[in-house]
Amino acid sequence: MSTPPDDTFVAGLVGRPLDEAARAATDAGWLVRPLTPGAMMTMDYREGRVNLEHDADDVVTRAWVG
Repeated sequence: MSTPPDDTFVAGLVGRPLDEAARAATDAGWLVRPLTPGAMMTMDYREGRVNLEHDADDVVTRAWVG
């Protein structure tokens, strides 16, 4: 991904089912990293990666780039 992510796109992933949000992000060219709340993760920043934190029902509760 050579351009910075669109914050509007990323914010629009919140509240969607994880599989739907991941598919939309992948289709838009982003690398997707799904995370459960409190999950351990690396702290490296990747401009083309969307992090999708989801709840037990697999609904995205937080989405951010990095």
